[in-house]
Amino acid sequence: MSVTFTTDACPIAERVDYWHSISCSTYIDYDCRIDDRAGFAARIEATPLADLNLSICNNTPLVADRTARHVARSDTDSMFFGMILEGSKIIEQDGHVIRA
Repeated sequence: MSVTFTTDACPIAERVDYWHSISCSTYIDYDCRIDDRAGFAARIEATPLADLNLSICNNTPLVADRTARHVARSDTDSMFFGMILEGSKIIEQDGHVIRA
């Protein structure tokens, strides 16, 4: 069963909070910073496959921070594999930077 979450029907003022809530419950807890809140749009299409959750995530630019505080509150072990289909991503951890 495929599930789609989108900000399309949300009032502009509620889009970021809605997205953050849905993405945290779908993936993992994190903090989110968005410079252009009025222009923000996002979509998640998720499909379970056995013990996996396959999803396509499409969103306008944001900064996602997952800190030690988030990890300490986590009650599950999760592993993520990401493939960037369009746009770019910068990942920083312990002084290391990956640009994709």
